[in-house]
Amino acid sequence: EEDARSAGVATFVLQEEFDRYSGYWWCPKAETTPSGGKILRILYEENDESEVEIIHVTSPMLETRRADSFRYPKTGTANPKVTFKMSEIMIDAEGRIQVDEVRRLVYFEGTKDSPLEHHLYVVSYVNPGEVTRLTDRGYSHSCCISQHCDFFISKYSNQKNPHCVSLYKLSSPEDDPTCKTKEFWATILDSAGPLPDYTPPEIFSFESTTGFTLYGMLYKPHDLQPGKKYPTVLFIYGGPQVQLVNNRFKGVKYFRLNTLASLGYVVVVIDNRGSCHRGLKFEGAFKYKMGQIEIDDQVEGLQYLASRYDFIDLDRVGIHGWSYGGYLSLMALMQRSDIFRVAIAGAPVTLWIFYDTGYT
Repeated sequence: EEDARSAGVATFVLQEEFDRYSGYWWCPKAETTPSGGKILRILYEENDESEVEIIHVTSPMLETRRADSFRYPKTGTANPKVTFKMSEIMIDAEGRIQVDEVRRLVYFEGTKDSPLEHHLYVVSYVNPGEVTRLTDRGYSHSCCISQHCDFFISKYSNQKNPHCVSLYKLSSPEDDPTCKTKEFWATILDSAGPLPDYTPPEIFSFESTTGFTLYGMLYKPHDLQPGKKYPTVLFIYGGPQVQLVNNRFKGVKYFRLNTLASLGYVVVVIDNRGSCHRGLKFEGAFKYKMGQIEIDDQVEGLQYLASRYDFIDLDRVGIHGWSYGGYLSLMALMQRSDIFRVAIAGAPVTLWIFYDTGYT
């Protein structure tokens, strides 16, 4: 029988709903022993899932009709018991752990300049001052810094251009080591450039009646004709820890939205309150209100677009999404049947009592 205990690994709910996969943390400072050695400390979580309900899932596609069994913290049932423990590791004087603290700088990714673009920033942790952006605006970046903080790799793209990967060297003036500049070093992956059969969406924003600025993407029909109205598909997720609208290339993951536009549909994507990278107040707007506020934001966005573009037919609006987006697709039919005529709900949550405790 499988051991219900584990250590150093995050529980299912933390992995599935909060994107934390590790369950251990090194102490940033080591204690020096009289002999010149080091004492290293690591905090880890120990999980006991023995009281977590075991569910059995069968697959009718398998000839053996074998059932897979796993522990699942269904709503209203027991969560794992989590205990935090500290472990000490002693090494002799020859052991070395290298950390680059010479320049006393912190590098991080963030959305300081725009919620639509991720950038690499640097700031001194000794003399906090101006946060410096190291990557170019007009793109969204995902970066990895070398061990000694002298190089970084950036994978970046925007709505029009597929991903490109470049290597940059970081340098500082001798009289100001906290002032970092980058120098292009090498191209690892060239961007293919704009794709010939792909029409990128337009990013729009509007001031919501809730006081927040909401962002969206609009795919116009490829055969757009003056005076003609087109049916509209609202593609939705709307749940926590996801951002659909940003300045990244969408031509692969969401190519089907471009296909719908090529078939004569208007396609709209809106990040409602609760989506990520907008701060705690924005992301926490639907705490204890799941399914109650999201559709209002989506409808307000549709009405905003219809007031600007006369080719949007609000009498022919469908909604489609997966997972939380499937759940909201069904809620849209229940709450605003005056707007939505059809819903395609992929893998929706239909009973929260059967979902995990991370949401409830």
